[in-house]
Amino acid sequence: MLKFNEIYEAYEYVNFGGVDDKSAHLNRELGKIVIVPSGLVSDHEEIEAAERELETGEWLDIPDKHDLGLGKKLVFRFASENLSPADFSRVERFFSHSGAYGNWKDFLAERGLLQKWYDFSFQSEVAALKEWLAQEEIPYEDETGKIIEPPRQ
Repeated sequence: MLKFNEIYEAYEYVNFGGVDDKSAHLNRELGKIVIVPSGLVSDHEEIEAAERELETGEWLDIPDKHDLGLGKKLVFRFASENLSPADFSRVERFFSHSGAYGNWKDFLAERGLLQKWYDFSFQSEVAALKEWLAQEEIPYEDETGKIIEPPRQ
């Protein structure tokens, strides 16, 4: 049985850093996750071993934050709930230029909202990932040890 924490760690791996060739995959029948490391930081043998493992069985790609709708949409949702209309407009302008996330975090730090953003972002990621698991009909063990079965349709 897959544990939610393992699935979340694979999700974090996929989302860490910039865009590169790393990926994570889940097999519901085997209750297993396989990480395919980035060619930028791993040796060829390690990558080939992970890719060989994916040749048999049915594997799903662990989604990234964009697959789950957690990119700019999440920023704007937080901003609309926690900032004035003038500040919201300023945040929109951040995201029309490069360096948006750095400016966003600096802006939140100035207003004492950075930790609130981190908490909001984490809770949103967990909820979206659990929703994805339900949609894909993947059972898992939650943080308390309870088995979560997907709804039968």
